[in-house]
Amino acid sequence: MDPRFKFIRGSSFQGLSDYEESNPIRAKKRKIKYPFQKPAEQIDLFLGKVCIEHPEYGLRVRSGHFYELLSQSLWGGKVKSLYQVDCNNNGNLIDTEPDVSNLNKYLIREVKSMDSRGIVKLNDYQIFKYYVLQTRDFFKKSPTIVFDIYRYGFSGIQSKYNLKKLDELVNDLSTNTKFMISLPFSLIFQIYKNGNQFTSRYEGEATPAHTRFLSKGINELLAYPDHTLEKMKINPKDYLIEKRKSPKRIYMNESKINPFPILLIKDKFSQEHIKDNLEKEVQSNKILSERFRLLEVEYQSDEDLKREVNSNQEHLILPTEEIPF
Repeated sequence: MDPRFKFIRGSSFQGLSDYEESNPIRAKKRKIKYPFQKPAEQIDLFLGKVCIEHPEYGLRVRSGHFYELLSQSLWGGKVKSLYQVDCNNNGNLIDTEPDVSNLNKYLIREVKSMDSRGIVKLNDYQIFKYYVLQTRDFFKKSPTIVFDIYRYGFSGIQSKYNLKKLDELVNDLSTNTKFMISLPFSLIFQIYKNGNQFTSRYEGEATPAHTRFLSKGINELLAYPDHTLEKMKINPKDYLIEKRKSPKRIYMNESKINPFPILLIKDKFSQEHIKDNLEKEVQSNKILSERFRLLEVEYQSDEDLKREVNSNQEHLILPTEEIPF
């Protein structure tokens, strides 16, 4: 085995001395509060009909919230702020609920987490929605959209925690987070649309259509970022690549979060430049432009239905000039 990949089965920094010797991120908040239910209720992690019928959904929500709170502590911002915006003043509202958002810096974060063998699913609808947020005039200026991808060092989360307390899951995620990779939306978009050895495409009926960013590619990106981008037909010179690590003293409730490698990849170009490039790429790609056209039709239909069902409820409608980003 290439010694750079010892981290896969070993400790977080095994084979990655460059990350271990790097400067730690300066966290915005070192003591994080993960809200628990009352102790007597912790055994029931999955409240509600959906979670009872699909317990894996409850686990995804609980573990996902752990990493949303962790990203918030590292970078600042708010978790799960809901905005409904009417960009063209035509009554077609678009809901946006970023995992983490920083209103002062025009920054939106999507947070994803996976187990030791997991992949990242880039859902067509999600990518389309972020494309719309990036390229249309919802904000005073084009926002920076970032995907924070976390991997934790165990598998079988559903069978392991189905009958355990929430604080056990929080403690194990604190001690077993393997690494985090932070990627700009421009790069996520390239991974999504470019077929290569590290991705696969699903367009079946079992789940919504998506592109899979495979586990091998995620691991290789951490170990060899420049070389892996080249393998994915992406020019590494378009990005700033930085190897860091998480702070030594940061806590989720009473559990210390063990340090882990952090790969930061950032755009070299302005967000307006990114916006223009994304629009040109979609316009020049017949498959992608048709896919997005159909998604927009479907989305507007869903929004019309939602508005009819919720016609008696108030909406927070923010005209373009009042968007708080």
